[in-house]
Amino acid sequence: MLLDFIAGNWNDALTVLTAGVAAYTAYHQIQYYRAQQASLNIISIDEPTYEPRAQNAYGDIVPTNEIDETELRDTKYSLEVVLENDGREPTTLSEFTLSLPDTEEELFLYNDRTRTGWQRSFVEFEGNERKQLNLFNSGEVRDTYGQDVEAILCLDSTADVIEQPVMLRCSV
Repeated sequence: MLLDFIAGNWNDALTVLTAGVAAYTAYHQIQYYRAQQASLNIISIDEPTYEPRAQNAYGDIVPTNEIDETELRDTKYSLEVVLENDGREPTTLSEFTLSLPDTEEELFLYNDRTRTGWQRSFVEFEGNERKQLNLFNSGEVRDTYGQDVEAILCLDSTADVIEQPVMLRCSV
């Protein structure tokens, strides 16, 4: 009689067991997915430079190789940053700043050039996405040029705030 019952209902028992294993696996997969929050990482910082700029005869501010303090208008800072979102959740990078401890200057960096000038726009990262950003701005005229300058790059995103020391090289 027991053998007849098992022979008649083995398919139902197997279905219930399979559904239980599937539910258990799905629960743990969802927990694993939720645990992978957005995590923005700096992969590399390339070509961190600064250069003096002067005003030319047409009134445009252009890079210069001649360091005459009376002619200099400002200093341009630029760097290329490769960032990656390691998590599965999307994140948005909203603010880029470069702090120069030696001059106590803090520059909000721009990442886009338009016809009307420079602008700062939000950068969205999907899950597991990598992007390269060209960041730049101009600051005050420096006392000396030619030496490497220590700075701190700060990136503010919805996931976290990243601070990375950077050594800027003079391009003159």
